[in-house]
Amino acid sequence: MGNALTSGKYAAQAIEKALAASAGSKEPLSAEALAEYEKSVAADLRPEIKNSYLLQRLSRFRFLLNLFIGKAADKKEVREMIIGMIGSDEKKGEVVSPLFYLKLLLP
Repeated sequence: MGNALTSGKYAAQAIEKALAASAGSKEPLSAEALAEYEKSVAADLRPEIKNSYLLQRLSRFRFLLNLFIGKAADKKEVREMIIGMIGSDEKKGEVVSPLFYLKLLLP
């Protein structure tokens, strides 16, 4: 939902900028004029989408998912880590690192 809202915001900004820049033009909304949208989405949303995709792939490994949930139930630090991941793209990126799971295995 958040990605859709952000994408919509970038689309509105790109359209507004294209219309303002090409006042009186026959094609104010050309692909070239709207290229700013793609740049904004690529810079801001692509890393988050990539992390989400990797997390979905990791969730197919049931033992990793069970390990993660079990540790969250037992350790306050892991619960806090999960909460931190909700608001931080950097923290989400840590989940795809093998070191993350090594830390989970340690007592």
